[in-house]
This record gives sequence, C-alpha cells and structure tokens, in this order.
Amino acid sequence: MKKYSMVHDIVTRLTDDPTLRTFFILYLMARSEEERQLISRRFWQDAESLNEIDRQSLKNAFNRSFKQLLPLANQLFEKVTAAQTPKALPT
Repeated sequence: MKKYSMVHDIVTRLTDDPTLRTFFILYLMARSEEERQLISRRFWQDAESLNEIDRQSLKNAFNRSFKQLLPLANQLFEKVTAAQTPKALPT
C-alpha cells in the first residue's frame, strides 16, 4: 500500500490529466519491464484511435508532464540530501 501511495503522490504532482494519471499509475505499478511495455503499447494504440483533437490534447498533456520531471527530481534530491545530513546536537 505504501508503494501505491508514493506512486499516486508523484503522479498527481506530475499531471492533472485523468487519462495520464491512470496510465502512469499502471505503468509505475507494473511488476516487470514486459508488463510496462505492454501497458505502454496498449496506451498508445488506444491514443491513436482517438480523434485528432483528443489525440493532440493527450500528447500535449503528456509533453507537459515531462516538464514536471525536473522539478520533481529536484524535490526528491532535496529530501534525500536532508535525510542524509546529520542533525546538529544541542549544546
């Protein structure tokens, strides 16, 4: 359950698009690389069946989500760094 909560937290910060949120959660929760590839392949096949406007909207949302990766990585780095920094003892 903890893994799902962490994945959900990351994905909700990554995108506000409900379709992409579902895709990312399924993708990140997959148990193997083969399962991830299958999820990805099915997702993009389904996307290709959308009308042009909806397909372009989904692709734009997907591209926006990738722009969120750097800020999320920086936040993670800050959390890891803070957790590794020894706390000063009171004098």
